[in-house]
Amino acid sequence: MRKDLTARIEYLTRKREHTLIKGKHGVGKSYTIQQLAKKNGWLFFPFCKPPKAILMLCMESLLEGGRENEKYKAFGREFLYPLCQRFVEYLRKEEKRIVIALDEIHTITPQAASIYNYLIELSRKDQRITFVTIGTEQYLSKKIYRPEMKRFFWELREMEILPLEEEEARVLTKTLQITHGVALSQREEQKLLRQAKGNPLEIQQQIIRTARQNEEKAETSQINTSAAQTMEYGGAIRDQAVNLFPFVLIVLISIVALRYLFRGMSLPELAGLSGFIGIIMLFAVRLFFYKKEPTTWR
Repeated sequence: MRKDLTARIEYLTRKREHTLIKGKHGVGKSYTIQQLAKKNGWLFFPFCKPPKAILMLCMESLLEGGRENEKYKAFGREFLYPLCQRFVEYLRKEEKRIVIALDEIHTITPQAASIYNYLIELSRKDQRITFVTIGTEQYLSKKIYRPEMKRFFWELREMEILPLEEEEARVLTKTLQITHGVALSQREEQKLLRQAKGNPLEIQQQIIRTARQNEEKAETSQINTSAAQTMEYGGAIRDQAVNLFPFVLIVLISIVALRYLFRGMSLPELAGLSGFIGIIMLFAVRLFFYKKEPTTWR
């Protein structure tokens, strides 16, 4: 059970043992340690390098006034190894014990590993610093056994986070459905749990994907409803399609017929006016046979 694991991590940390929390991608390592950090006041960092930035962020959290404190500026001017010494001395002087949680430890560099190992050595006597590290299992093997890093990793007690058990995965699925406003059928929920295989990230991504699909469907439905209402009640965007070709053809034939008729009657003046008469006829067709409603202006 995940609760048993978190209780074990807390127990080892209280004993001042350094730990390495490992597991597959998306199994919930970072989330678990973040929750423990909030609960116990640990200093959680989503990255593990560069070490000086980590130390300065620790000082910002520990010093009253943070960056505005004069001691913070003095610490910032130190080189890395003297900074480690001053950092541990400060903890001893103030009688403070801290837990530093470092995520993505599989991305650590040899220099960073050396600095963290140096901090462990400096504080070994009174255990002022405890490290909780988090790493993805498939990438850790490339770092743990490297000669320049193994001294640091030897200090860490390995613990593996396993996928959620069936009941835990079911509870998480129900919680995420409420959070994201999604209602899965029993069949859909069973399919999701079967595909996720206890991986919390897979469950979360599937719930979010379903929520987005529902939102897109709702938006599409709203657009279609608005369009239907516009067609029903009219509006500024409605056009009325009318085929005027037959009317235009009739007008043209009528113009030609009148022109030849007037010429045959030796009425050239009327023949010349036949074009004007045709325009009048076309306008009459447009006016009397095709009427636009007031709300259908294009």
